[in-house]
Amino acid sequence: RLGLRLGLRLGLRLGLRLGVSMIVRALRAVRARANGVGLALLAMYFLNALTLSLPLTAYRDWLINDVGMSSKQQNNYFAFIFVPNALKPLYAVIAERYPIVGSGRRFWLFVAAVGTAFTYLLQAALIHTVPGAFISTFALQIFYTFSELLLGAALMDVAHRDMSNAGAVQATTTGTRYLGSLAAALITLVLYPCRGGAGYVKPRAVLAITALSPLCVAILAPLLPEEEFDGAEAPADSESDEETSLVSFTEEETKVSTSKP
Repeated sequence: RLGLRLGLRLGLRLGLRLGVSMIVRALRAVRARANGVGLALLAMYFLNALTLSLPLTAYRDWLINDVGMSSKQQNNYFAFIFVPNALKPLYAVIAERYPIVGSGRRFWLFVAAVGTAFTYLLQAALIHTVPGAFISTFALQIFYTFSELLLGAALMDVAHRDMSNAGAVQATTTGTRYLGSLAAALITLVLYPCRGGAGYVKPRAVLAITALSPLCVAILAPLLPEEEFDGAEAPADSESDEETSLVSFTEEETKVSTSKP
């Protein structure tokens, strides 16, 4: 028995080391093909996807049963909250023209992530009226869309390191985003078990839980890739490569957003 236990322990240790080694090698291979995309950037993509997908079921319950929003009001509500997607050029100007404490994207990503978390907590604790739902969700979409823009701009900079690997860069981040959505679906299965309502979690509790995800993004914000600002303003007749990439990304995203039904 003692030999069997020792053998099992040794096998588990070897298996664990082998598994970790394989994962590390796989991550290194992915990063090499994806222009060395940082794990922090991938983690933020994962968390942003989680932030968007986790409260979807809770929102419907919150709007209908807690806020008391009618079907007609919901049509106007969903049309209204998509307006911030068309404001991405404005977010780009703010991020590039107004760096704070020597940082542009990092600072504004921190602000957007904290704003997202605060709005979720506000909805979970204080919003009980239809106008409050309209205004708070509109603000939430501004913060979330702003953070998505900044992550996309950082991703474009990574892709421009070697455009021959641009497809691998996009595939890596897209896969990470899908993993975030999958994780949100699995968490939702736990929060809403199919047992006739047993173990049901209130929608406000789910909104409060969701706030943890953007808070993690705020913690990782200082690790976002960006060019360092030296505190001096760039000449008015010149634009940095970073700003050009951000504006081009904004235009592409706006076209995609406006083309959606």
